[in-house]
Amino acid sequence: TNLKTNSQIAFRTSNAKSSDGLRVGAIVYDECHQYESWKLIDVMKTGLGKVDCPREFYITTDGLVRDSVLDELKNKAQMILTGQLEDGETLPFICKIDSEEEVGNKDNWFKANPSLYYRPSLLKQIEKEYQDYKKTMEVKVKSITPSVKKDEALEMYEIINIVENKGEDYGN
Repeated sequence: TNLKTNSQIAFRTSNAKSSDGLRVGAIVYDECHQYESWKLIDVMKTGLGKVDCPREFYITTDGLVRDSVLDELKNKAQMILTGQLEDGETLPFICKIDSEEEVGNKDNWFKANPSLYYRPSLLKQIEKEYQDYKKTMEVKVKSITPSVKKDEALEMYEIINIVENKGEDYGN
């Protein structure tokens, strides 16, 4: 609790049924890529009308849940950034690499996660995960190759080679 303003930061449940009746000034929705519906967000928003200057923050990585909350947020952000939608209250801040080919170059990772400049331990973890990912991809492609057409197998190998070759170039 802030002694001067008597404000508080509190964790709330992720259960939409138990979040009614809140009177909040700001809401942080974290890991939005996992939200399969708007139920929790809709319930939490009802409390925003009870205070002046309410704020909402959506924080997430891209994730794997498609055709849900994150995709709708991304579409809205794209429309705002391209001028198709006027929205004086939303500031889309999207960090990403520009193409799959950029994945293998470590220097491009900072585009997707600018905090890597200040978090060397996170960068080290991502480097490790990337090396593990490359190994896993090689195994998957080699195991799939016998059951796919020659052209499809060559395309999969090309993708891995792009990732591998770019990966060898970074850091020099």
